[in-house]
Amino acid sequence: MEYREAKPEDLPILNQMYLEVIQYMQETGNGIWDEVYPICMFGEDIQNHRMYAVTDRGRIVAAFALSDHHDGQSAVMWKDPEQTAVYLERLAVNVHEMKNGIGTAAISCAAKAAKQCGAETLRLFVVEDNQPAVRLYRKTGFQQAEGSFDEVIDETTTLHELGFEKNLLD
Repeated sequence: MEYREAKPEDLPILNQMYLEVIQYMQETGNGIWDEVYPICMFGEDIQNHRMYAVTDRGRIVAAFALSDHHDGQSAVMWKDPEQTAVYLERLAVNVHEMKNGIGTAAISCAAKAAKQCGAETLRLFVVEDNQPAVRLYRKTGFQQAEGSFDEVIDETTTLHELGFEKNLLD
């Protein structure tokens, strides 16, 4: 498994992959994403060198974005808030590759990319109801931070998000 920065020419593949993930999520009762988000972020993510493609034999099998900040970063109690952190966002695994260890490999790639960005800690926020993702993060060594972040989407939707972190210095 390899990873690389996503390129503008990857957009059609990424858009299709995420649309299939969104459909799968909605079919399994996990309607956190929709046809607008996270796809609306990809152009900006690529332009700002934040989007990464995880490849297997040249095929994109997963993708993620890394950011140096998150709106909820001060809402939880991180183990060492002074450490340099990068935030993992928009992680998705191709639905045709699920249950093949791709999520674990993608997190490993994200940790390597975060280290290359100078991070000491990889952090993320995940909607509490997204139990498949919560299990994956725990399985791959993330520790839950105390507290939570309520992300207000609109007047009828607020996402209750948990913070997780993984020390990259170990």
